[in-house]
Amino acid sequence: MKKIYIFFIIFILFFLSCATVKKSPWQWGGYSYRIYVPQKIYDFEEALANLQNLQSDIWINGRQPVEITVDKYSFKARLKWTETQSWTDYVPSYGGFFIGWNYIPTFSGTYQTTYSTTQKEETIILPFKDVYDMVSGFNYLYLNLTTGKVLSFYLANTSLVQKMADSIYSILINHNIKLPPIIGFTFAETSDEEKLEYINKKSKVVYVANVFLDSPAKLSGLSINDIILEINGVKITDINQCSDILVKSLNDYLIDNNKIIKIKVFHFEESPDKLINWEERLIKLKPAIR
Repeated sequence: MKKIYIFFIIFILFFLSCATVKKSPWQWGGYSYRIYVPQKIYDFEEALANLQNLQSDIWINGRQPVEITVDKYSFKARLKWTETQSWTDYVPSYGGFFIGWNYIPTFSGTYQTTYSTTQKEETIILPFKDVYDMVSGFNYLYLNLTTGKVLSFYLANTSLVQKMADSIYSILINHNIKLPPIIGFTFAETSDEEKLEYINKKSKVVYVANVFLDSPAKLSGLSINDIILEINGVKITDINQCSDILVKSLNDYLIDNNKIIKIKVFHFEESPDKLINWEERLIKLKPAIR
C-alpha cells in the first residue's frame, strides 16, 4: 500500500510539472535587418552612374531588368518576362462492341493540357523625392517611400546593397532631402488571448516586433517582444498613439539633439527551466542623425 501511495504522489507531481510548461506563443527570434547608415558619399554624376550600372547585378520582383534608366529625378527599371498559363480539359470518347446480337456501349476519355504564353512588361519607377528611409537585410535593400509603399531590390552581394544605398543617399543630399534620425525598431499591436495570458496581461498591448542590428535601439537594450508601456512619460494605449508620440519625439530631437527618448517597457524572457521572468525597464534611447 505504501508503494502505491508513493507512486501516486510522484505521478501527481509529474503531471503538475508538465501542466505548467507551455510553449511560448511569442516570436523569440528576430530578423537580421539593418537601418541604413551612410558609408561613402559619391558625387552626383558618379552616384547616377553607379545605379545605371546595376543592371546585371539586380533583381526586382524576382526578375532582372532588361533596361535601367537613371536621371537626376528617378530610377527606372524595365522588366520583361514570359508568363505561361495552362488548363486541362477532359475529352470524352465513345465506343462499343457486340456480344451476340447485343451492342455494349463503352465510354472513356483523356485529359488534355493546353498551354498559352503571354509576353509581360512592367516599368518600376523610383522617384528619389519619395524616399523616406532605407533598410537592408541579407542581399536585399528595402526603400520605404513617403507614399507608404515599399520597394525591394535583391542584389548580387551585400557590398552592392551598400553601394546602391550610398548612391541613392548621395542623390538625396544633392536634392537637399534628409533621412529621418535612426531609432532602429519596429512595433506592432496584439490582442491575442494566448499571448496576453502568457505574460499575464488582460488587454491589447503594443510590443517591439523587431530591433535592427547596430541601431540605437539595440545598443540601448531594447529587445524583441518588449511591451511598450510609456514613451516620455505618456502611457501607451494603442499602436497609432505610439506612432504619433515617436514622430513627435523625433521632431523634438531634431530641434534639440540633447533630448533622449525614454521608453518604459515590460521585458519578459524564458529561463532554461521554462519559467517566465519579467521586469520593468526604462530604456534611454538617443537617436542617430544621418
